[in-house]
Amino acid sequence: MTNQSEKNVEFLDLRGQPAVVSFLAMEYYAVMFNRSFSVIVTKNAICGAKMFGVVGSPRTAIGVYKWRDPRNFINRKTLEKYLSIDPESPAFLKIDKVNFQISCNSVKGIGFTSRKKISMGGVPHSGSLFVQLADGHKREFILLGDQDGKEIERLMLGACITASKMPV
Repeated sequence: MTNQSEKNVEFLDLRGQPAVVSFLAMEYYAVMFNRSFSVIVTKNAICGAKMFGVVGSPRTAIGVYKWRDPRNFINRKTLEKYLSIDPESPAFLKIDKVNFQISCNSVKGIGFTSRKKISMGGVPHSGSLFVQLADGHKREFILLGDQDGKEIERLMLGACITASKMPV
């Protein structure tokens, strides 16, 4: 029988590592570039594993349909690198220089909006999840494909107990 924590881990096989929730998201960097992450939220941290480089608009209607499933944004060869790695470990950060670990204690706010981003073109997405850090930085994670942003927000707020729901 699968416990609730294992059931919610859809995108990375964490080999029994408890996770609160995981989701696929894109993040902009350097103004016009982007990259996608599998974001794994544990009881201690928000961890991001780079899964895919630049995400572009699908060229066909079949591509749009296929990309509604967020798992289609995962590079399978990249995924293999993470299969036995604890997302809270130093080894996780060494797999790719853009991987990240954010302590839940440093998160002050979490908010979700289902508003679509014009800049995403034809890339199917479910809105944006914002994470406000204690140092003032804010990260925006655009949920790729069809994902339940309100539920992800709820589960993240439960894991990051120092965070409050923020308006977006």
